[in-house]
Amino acid sequence: MGQGVDPLAPAEAVHWDGRSFHWAARVMPAATARDAAALYAFCRRIDDLGDTTDPATAGPTLDAVLAALSGGLAPDPETERFLQLAQRRGVSLDAARTLVRTVRGDLEAPRFACPDALIRYAHGVAGTVGVMMCPLLGVRDRRAWPFAVDLGIAMQLTNIARDVGEDAAKGRRYLPAAWLGRSVPPAELLAPDREVDARVRQALAANLDLAERYYASAGRGMRFIPARTRLAMLAARHVYAAIGPRVRATHDWRQRVSLPPGRKALCSLAAVAAFARPGSWAVGPPPAHDPELHRAIAGRVGADPTA
Repeated sequence: MGQGVDPLAPAEAVHWDGRSFHWAARVMPAATARDAAALYAFCRRIDDLGDTTDPATAGPTLDAVLAALSGGLAPDPETERFLQLAQRRGVSLDAARTLVRTVRGDLEAPRFACPDALIRYAHGVAGTVGVMMCPLLGVRDRRAWPFAVDLGIAMQLTNIARDVGEDAAKGRRYLPAAWLGRSVPPAELLAPDREVDARVRQALAANLDLAERYYASAGRGMRFIPARTRLAMLAARHVYAAIGPRVRATHDWRQRVSLPPGRKALCSLAAVAAFARPGSWAVGPPPAHDPELHRAIAGRVGADPTA
């Protein structure tokens, strides 16, 4: 990082675990990390508004941010710095607007009925962040965007599996009713009986299975990222993907699991191995994206145009 400066310390990623991303950011070039910090300061601001206990205030504030992203005045310093960053680095304002609109929907305490609704939500709050990160990482080829979206979706699905209890305490249930077998109210998640426990474990397994599909796709797209920033994103992917098995193994899914530093170190070594693998430097046609992964988000920013 250079001279002990930690450029990501002020801001955690929206719906991406800040500590896990901070771990990966250690191997980012200093300038990239500073720009990422500005992006995540903005995202953190939006995330905090979505998590507020005062929707009557948060709603108009998010509307003001949305207006600023369409040419209005910035309502806060984080939005102003983000607008400057977007102009300087070519960050997608369409992705930023989608992020804000999706987080605003969180104020309605969502309870999803089907997996497609969950995927659309994950795209809105995290797939968009992947798109916005692309120019900061030096990615110029827009064919990389669907893979960046997939990494964001995978990470968000991991977050949802990890945070079932915390989200239920806020009146939110992101696990789709289709996976639970019925529309389980958040209150039942806070004090589950044996039947609800079994339903949640079934839904968690489906959620994490789906996340693995998106992680696999994101891994194929790493070739688009220049070498100087690729290792950081490989580390983020490996660290985050390792959370899923811990969620599967936990005896109480209401408690948030985390990775100890030793486990993160092992994940980082796996990222280095992936970085050094000969196949990761293959030349020739870029990897093909699976359009089925984006059927639910067809036409949205960063989505596979063939979906």
